[in-house]
Amino acid sequence: MKAKVSIIIPTRGDRNDRLIECVESIRDTAPDVEMVVVVDNANPFVQEAVLDVFNESDNLKFISADDEPGAIECWNRGAAEATGNIFMLGADDLVFQHGWHEAGLMGMTRLNWNGVVAVNDLSPNAGKLATHYLISKSYAVNELGGCIAIPEYEHCFMDTEITARAMRDKCLYYAPDCVVEHRHYLWAKAPEDDTYRKGRESMSSGREIYDEREEEGFPNRWKPYFNRATSAEKGWGRVAVSSRIYRAAEGEFVNSWSMMLVNGLRGGDSVLTAPVGQHAHLAANILVRGFLNSECNSILFVDDDMQFPQDALSKLRDNELGWDFDVLMAFCTHKTIPPHAVVLDLKDPQPGPPLAFRGEHYGTRKQIDDNAVIEVDAVGLAFTLVKRHVFQKMVNEFGALYTPFFEWGKFEEGEDIVFSRWCREQGFRLAVDTGVKIIHIGKYGYGWNAFQD
Repeated sequence: MKAKVSIIIPTRGDRNDRLIECVESIRDTAPDVEMVVVVDNANPFVQEAVLDVFNESDNLKFISADDEPGAIECWNRGAAEATGNIFMLGADDLVFQHGWHEAGLMGMTRLNWNGVVAVNDLSPNAGKLATHYLISKSYAVNELGGCIAIPEYEHCFMDTEITARAMRDKCLYYAPDCVVEHRHYLWAKAPEDDTYRKGRESMSSGREIYDEREEEGFPNRWKPYFNRATSAEKGWGRVAVSSRIYRAAEGEFVNSWSMMLVNGLRGGDSVLTAPVGQHAHLAANILVRGFLNSECNSILFVDDDMQFPQDALSKLRDNELGWDFDVLMAFCTHKTIPPHAVVLDLKDPQPGPPLAFRGEHYGTRKQIDDNAVIEVDAVGLAFTLVKRHVFQKMVNEFGALYTPFFEWGKFEEGEDIVFSRWCREQGFRLAVDTGVKIIHIGKYGYGWNAFQD
């Protein structure tokens, strides 16, 4: 992953000398880092004062907030305008020391580029509280609801929630060599001023908000300020390729998988780490979370008992007849004799016991056109594309780590049937492309030819 850090710096215009010192320390230690200065009261002299010292450049931006929203709103507005994939909660009373950038990014690698790196601000709270931190865009979007600072606070205790949530999620790393000195009046490093007094006034309300939110499980109840990626405007865009491998994969699958990775991917595609030994629904959930941490527009699920040509993904993604669907599966059959096609229609009316006791009943089509895209009521995950917006809509108020994207159903319902039903209920469309033919590996090779016979 190529990292780009954006530092968001709120200021009220009464600390221009300190702001200049902060910007100068960033320029001296990490000149390629993007700085977004958000002026809390739209003071026109802030930008003028800074540019009197520094030349205007592409990596120094100014945003005016004339409604005086406060530091937390400024951090989030600044992040929405920033271009980095790693954000840092900056401030005009910070001084960056040499080596902070390298140590911060090293901390991100420890978190697999998904989480919060607390800096060493040389305060008594260093290593205990993430008052200032680097945060990956993926974590901010998927777990914090599209923000870098919790909007429900005025100021105090916001950092307490960030620390608690990142620790709970096992996504917090303290980087002692990432030294960013916090020259705060509490540590006798600056005189008290109106900005500090305003922050201190939020102490009691911040405590109440934190206690209430902790009891509720820290829900995300705000509109996202930004997203990481979306579905492609046309087609499937960049594809994250994934596989569920329970134990030892079949040799035919290994050959197919290897040839697709070598010859079947395109620029911008990525390959997700395969969860090994997990039950099907758990493995699928792990893959979805990995996909949401990527910048890809769609995910391809491949099961480890499938055999397919190296151009199968290319054919599936390039067929324009499938672009209007949200979920698109290649043609395959069940491992049965005769091999029933996984082209499923919900039976109407439903026979047998009701859904609450038995689950839904589906029928498999017997007459199927070749080289056609057929709308269906359910799909499997054998060799299946899903667009990003499907999973983005599934994320609940507690974040992607706590969202069951795939669940095991009642009785005979697999995770793919439960997922398909949810898609239909949300208005998403599912289809099978019979022009892309996959063999289901079992005692025999079950596929199109066997189905036709």
